Amino acid sequence: MSAPAAPEPAAIDRHLSAGAYAADRLAVALKRIVALHAEVLADEDPEPLHQLRVTMRRLRTVLVQFERALVLPEAVSEERIARVARRLGVARDLDVLRDRLDHDLQPLLSAPERERFKPILKRLRRDRRLAFLDLEHQLKRGRYLAMLGALQGWLRQPRFTPWGRSPPSTGWGNGRRPASAA
Repeated sequence: MSAPAAPEPAAIDRHLSAGAYAADRLAVALKRIVALHAEVLADEDPEPLHQLRVTMRRLRTVLVQFERALVLPEAVSEERIARVARRLGVARDLDVLRDRLDHDLQPLLSAPERERFKPILKRLRRDRRLAFLDLEHQLKRGRYLAMLGALQGWLRQPRFTPWGRSPPSTGWGNGRRPASAA
């Protein structure tokens, strides 16, 4: 089963406030995270894991870039997202390494070299299994699920700072810092 297609980048509505734009990006990321969750936990294909990692990085980027515009619940934080993203990264890195070793290096080895290579592959499979167990634990934890729930609740009634409510003409869309954020 393949992962859902990546969302198309939204054209910036020049009439949206910074907060409304950020809320839209958060909603897209959250929808994608929820859609990928079961596939990642099934661990049948490495692609959903990769897509979830990318989506978590995008979510984190929106939070960092628009933190001055958003009044988020305490359960939603860049640090919590980073923690999950790190675990996703460890499992993903091991998937990539295994793929490169299996498909790029191993075919170049002679039969005796492949025999000596087997313990390395065995250790890599063990490390990946352990990394996935850690990731699985994180994705089923109350804090992670509470963060997603808090973000869903916030998206139903988003709260913005004065800067987040201001129209783009006040400077958020042109690279200048708004006067109120100085």
